[in-house]
Amino acid sequence: MAIPSDAATRLSSVKTFLNRDEHLAALLRLYPALYRTSDTDPFVISDHPVTTANAFPYGDRGLNSQGILVFLPISPEFSIALHCPTIGKRYELADSASLADDRMERILQHRAGLRSGDPIDIDSDTTLYLNHQQIAQSARYLYAAADNFRGTREFLREQPDLRSVTTHIHAGEMGGPPPQRPQMPAGTHLVIHGPFDHGMLEILEIDENGEGLTARTSQIALLAQMAADTGLLRVELYFGGRCRRIMGQAMIEPVGDSTDGWFRVVHRDPSLRALDNQLRYSRS
Repeated sequence: MAIPSDAATRLSSVKTFLNRDEHLAALLRLYPALYRTSDTDPFVISDHPVTTANAFPYGDRGLNSQGILVFLPISPEFSIALHCPTIGKRYELADSASLADDRMERILQHRAGLRSGDPIDIDSDTTLYLNHQQIAQSARYLYAAADNFRGTREFLREQPDLRSVTTHIHAGEMGGPPPQRPQMPAGTHLVIHGPFDHGMLEILEIDENGEGLTARTSQIALLAQMAADTGLLRVELYFGGRCRRIMGQAMIEPVGDSTDGWFRVVHRDPSLRALDNQLRYSRS
């Protein structure tokens, strides 16, 4: 686990650039847009100018992660913004959603920009968030068109650990569960990842004696949408923002009357499902 030399680090960077086809394919699936800020709230940029975020509290920051957002400021006024296709899908369905007026207005504005390619005007809070991402994901230097870093200094006073960045990778303790996701809501939730979509169900009750993961939710429509996915699903069960159970290559089956919200997550492969049942019976 020796620290690599400068020469080895540079060679690794060159190899990554030469093998960039995988990154290219991941970026080409994203929907491009142009964000425009006001003159009073310009963008800053850092020595790590391409930043990533996720629109969902359970989302990861890999380029192939569902819900991913990629930002690159190209001037004090404009920033390129690449959106996961699932975000665009939710924008298209916004008319049928029950949202507050201000949020609906913002979503419709973003949807229009994604459709037309015209710049999307963002508010000062969004600009501040994007600038904070530049600070948090930088390595050493920040740049701006004007010598005004008052907001940066205030943010660093609030987050002093960002003054000395040693790594952007955070892992849980060896042998322990993954680290807690601070943006996840309290309570019990089931996150479902499908080939083309994803969602999060609030879990009201779990049947410990049921097959696979048997649970109940009040989100009947979302449950039906997730269950209709014919591909392999990956599910993550969260308690208080911490992932406690993961199941891959799975599918969702309703249990009893669909209006009751009971369902089970089981392996799609019959042999794996039979093995899981055999192990469950042997434990009981």
